[in-house]
Amino acid sequence: KFTHLWIKAGERWELKRVLSYDHAMPEPKISSVSINPEDLLKFKGDYFGEMSGLATVTIKEDQLILTTGKKQFQLIPTGEYSFSIEGRPVNFKFENTNNKITTLLVSENGEIAEKLIKKTTNN
Repeated sequence: KFTHLWIKAGERWELKRVLSYDHAMPEPKISSVSINPEDLLKFKGDYFGEMSGLATVTIKEDQLILTTGKKQFQLIPTGEYSFSIEGRPVNFKFENTNNKITTLLVSENGEIAEKLIKKTTNN
């Protein structure tokens, strides 16, 4: 949106300035995929990162829930090992090494922001 500042100079009106306002980041569009609820079990557990500290992944009503501190986020599946959060440019990718989830990569705006190491499995 824009507004205009007009100044009267003598008998003439002059456009002095154009101001833009009401800026907002566009919400990223998420293309979700279906994952078998049993396949979500491999992601459950405690992960630790230098910046985030402890992050716990649990399952609630066949959805992955990521908890960091007092914040909880529903992870929306976008691929076999990839997830996103509604309304944020944040992506999560679980790394699979020898058929075992070992790492959670957190990317923001396409750049890796943090690497969390899986410490335990919560069953």
